[in-house]
Amino acid sequence: MNKFKIKQKTTPPVKSGLSIIEVKKVPMSSIKLWDKNPRKNEKSAKPLAELLKVHGQKSPIVVWIKNNTIYKGNTTYKAAKILKWEYIWVAFTDFPSEKEAIGYALADNKSSEWSDWDESILAMLLPEHMGNNLSEIAGITGFKEADLAGYFAAESNELPDELKEIDILGTSFEDKADYLVVQFPDHKSMDDFKARFNSKTAHPRVITYEMLLGIMEFKDVPAEGAGGGGSVVLKKKFKLGGK
Repeated sequence: MNKFKIKQKTTPPVKSGLSIIEVKKVPMSSIKLWDKNPRKNEKSAKPLAELLKVHGQKSPIVVWIKNNTIYKGNTTYKAAKILKWEYIWVAFTDFPSEKEAIGYALADNKSSEWSDWDESILAMLLPEHMGNNLSEIAGITGFKEADLAGYFAAESNELPDELKEIDILGTSFEDKADYLVVQFPDHKSMDDFKARFNSKTAHPRVITYEMLLGIMEFKDVPAEGAGGGGSVVLKKKFKLGGK
């Protein structure tokens, strides 16, 4: 576990704002979970424990010095319990009141929802800096191997022989939908293609059949030079990478 060097007194607590009294390593048994925490974090504790095994504790949890209750880091505490840690790093804080303590806890959880992934940067960052061992990358980043595979497929000129059956939309179906995988020459071309639909799906690399039908239609007439079947006709002018 990494050691924090910060251990200093601060100015007296003010009516608003966060006042850290000290940061120190304390016995796990000396602090307690916030029993009114509305955040459901049971499922998060186990994967976080795996990351703590790799990286250690890089940030202290925040505890109100008045009642030794955790107002930031409840999931980290549960993960440390899974790992059977005896000690944990804590930033002891003097909140002006319970209202401020609860407000801080809720704001910390809510603010984590405000950010999105930049898929184009991830597609560049992962293959360029993290190697190509998906199992290893998953172990140190928290990503699932199935999610990582999409970022590395864009770097290859060949599709894999088999694609793992994954719930690509992030939901469960009794009858799984079928998918057609389209390989683009680069990530920008894929982004340009998806931008034409003016819509986002649950998965950044998926467009729905209905969205596709919005720009093209199937004519039940033989295509020129073909033995039969039909041809796909664009409803409007559309070029890959252009407008």
